[in-house]
Amino acid sequence: MTDYIKCKNCGGKVNDAPPKCPYCGIKDPVPGMDASHYFGIVAMSSIVLIALFGLYSCMHESPEDKQRKAAAEAQEIQKAEDHKRKGFHCLSGWDGSNSDVVRYVKQNLKDPSSFEHVATRITPVDESGAHKLLMTYRAKNSFGALVANSVDASVRNSNCSATIL
Repeated sequence: MTDYIKCKNCGGKVNDAPPKCPYCGIKDPVPGMDASHYFGIVAMSSIVLIALFGLYSCMHESPEDKQRKAAAEAQEIQKAEDHKRKGFHCLSGWDGSNSDVVRYVKQNLKDPSSFEHVATRITPVDESGAHKLLMTYRAKNSFGALVANSVDASVRNSNCSATIL
């Protein structure tokens, strides 16, 4: 038994997809198969192929990309090691102070609320595993005047604990 398709113009039964309907003579009698549909199918197929290629390229790194990524990771590790060697890991990201030194200074002030951090300098780690630190700050003295002062400390590289010198 042969399957028939109805002509999109007259409804007559036609086999498969002849170039024109034997009843009314219309070209491309099969419904939905005009040129615009073919264009849509080709366009959609192209979009899918481009998307699949993009996904493949994202998932599969080239050897050059892997080398660049490994070099960037090695550079980040080196930067972190330099950061720790220089003692910056022991300083606040907010104002650059060391919390142990600030705590010590505030405990020894007449008016701890007047404390204002100015600057902190730290040396690279020495052979004993410590950094030398100099913190400058402002605070009110016993007479209520705002004065600048400084404190020296030694900071352990391993746990960032400070000892006032």
